[in-house]
Amino acid sequence: MQKPWNSSNYRVLFAGTAVSTGIMLTLRTAGFFVVNTGPLQLSPGHAASLLLPVLVIFRQNLRDVLWKWLFALVSGVAMADFYFLIVRANTSLGSIDRTGLFLWTLSVPVISCAMALLLLGWCEHHTNRPASGPWTLGHWGSFTVGVLLSIAMFRASHEAMLLRGVPNDERSLIVLGQEVHHAVFGIIGTYILGIVSWIYPGILHRIPFIVVGGFLVGTFADQGVYYALREVTDASYSGALSFYGGICLAVLYSVCGFLSASVRSHANSPPS
Repeated sequence: MQKPWNSSNYRVLFAGTAVSTGIMLTLRTAGFFVVNTGPLQLSPGHAASLLLPVLVIFRQNLRDVLWKWLFALVSGVAMADFYFLIVRANTSLGSIDRTGLFLWTLSVPVISCAMALLLLGWCEHHTNRPASGPWTLGHWGSFTVGVLLSIAMFRASHEAMLLRGVPNDERSLIVLGQEVHHAVFGIIGTYILGIVSWIYPGILHRIPFIVVGGFLVGTFADQGVYYALREVTDASYSGALSFYGGICLAVLYSVCGFLSASVRSHANSPPS
């Protein structure tokens, strides 16, 4: 039996994306791009991307309506700033095409929202399973394994390529003249996982999806600090700030997973 059409899901997604786009367009018009702090340049989309995994982890710990609004707003900012993250990692801030950036800020949330609506529609009419509740400690362990596996794999492959002297153009994905780092795929994957869990929270209780989710989160965590550096180079990726920053993000997300599981454990413990 198919689930009934639930228009509230679409209204929240549309409204949240519209508000986020409006905020980003206002910031762009005002000339605001990044907050400079020491060696870091943190943009609104970068901050939103850092928050996305936290929202996915606590999907079933928060009230459904609250979570959906938070996810719509945060993911809207992340998608609106997506092009800026890619370009800033390849060029200096002063060399960025402001007109192209403005058009991208306006169009990308609309495109991502349309794709999300298609996915939401598919999920609503092809899944009819109840939510499973917050994580257990076993789920947290599987998630942490995925995060650590991702960071270890990308770090090891990067160092191996450097030792073999492989040129950057041969070991990187170049799209329209821009190098696309693996953090980008982590953001996209986490966003898609969040959209699927919007309708089907129980997917986050299947061990394979939890490990894949952890791997995606680790993909972004590995370059989360690296993407905020003023100089995004091979040397900075191998540097201490990037490496330990990635480890700190991985620990942070793992702690969030543990807290999510602990909430369940506390809720299920017998009264004293």
